[in-house]
Amino acid sequence: MRLISIQDTSDDGLYDAVFKTSGLASFLVFIICLGIGIAIWIPFITDYLKGNVSLWWILGIGWVSFWCLLIAWFGWSRYKAGLLTSNWLVKLNSNIILIKFRSFQNHAYRQSDPVVIELSWKDIEWIRKTKETSHKDRGQDKTTEYFTYLDLRLSLPEKEINAIKEGLNNERQRKPLRSSLSELQHKLFKARKDKASQHEIDYIKDQIKQEKSIRSNKTSKSSAKYHDYPVRLLNDNLLRVRWNSISPNIKKALEVMGSYTSIDEEIKFVTDSSKELSGKALDDMILERLSQGDEFDAIRIVKANYGYNTTEAVNFLEELKK
Repeated sequence: MRLISIQDTSDDGLYDAVFKTSGLASFLVFIICLGIGIAIWIPFITDYLKGNVSLWWILGIGWVSFWCLLIAWFGWSRYKAGLLTSNWLVKLNSNIILIKFRSFQNHAYRQSDPVVIELSWKDIEWIRKTKETSHKDRGQDKTTEYFTYLDLRLSLPEKEINAIKEGLNNERQRKPLRSSLSELQHKLFKARKDKASQHEIDYIKDQIKQEKSIRSNKTSKSSAKYHDYPVRLLNDNLLRVRWNSISPNIKKALEVMGSYTSIDEEIKFVTDSSKELSGKALDDMILERLSQGDEFDAIRIVKANYGYNTTEAVNFLEELKK
């Protein structure tokens, strides 16, 4: 096992299969929401021409169209990210399997970062399909989401397991590019103020230059960070890879991987964050929601079970990510 960068995996000709996020759902969201956002203006224009437009009519149309166009923009951004070469989750051949734990939406970060787990097939004891039914409390309503995972039982020494843990934690703690640049600029200011050595100042300048070069990249204009973590390590030896919206599907993935390792029996489980939780179950649920990028539900769980206000809950989760 070793951690490598996205740059080290760029030649797809070396792999027998590549699995990536499908952009179809995001494109459909874009088309539908954009269509609704535009269509609702038709009756408004008709009433306007007839002189039947009121202030409430204007506010209502504006509010609905704003949210439709905002969701359409998110769908389009996700769809565009899916077209980049950095959009892949798993690559494999007869010798190795590569698992990228950086979300395809965070393509603005350096491709030289070690965010890919390279495993040989002898490092894997077995693989399996896992399905989760997740019930969540959304205020007065409950929602149910369905997740599909590829689980890999690892057979690795403790040192290599710890290296995977560290890599996953580093990615989770990675800061948005904008804040990283601001911190470096502040660091440079402080170094000059404290009359640091020229070597230290030049080093900070070089880091700033690298951060700026990332943001000037044509495919890396966004400085935001998406809290989306498709890979987790459970119980120190179970690597869980989220397989929602991945193409080819989990069935095809198991068919291909079954040629190189054994397949364990499929399992299903249910989680419900609306119930009262305590101890390890509570901790696991919070971490589960964070790994899914659902900070809204994670905050709600913390507030409900610890009695924190929103600010305290957010601070608690920030500390938990470290």
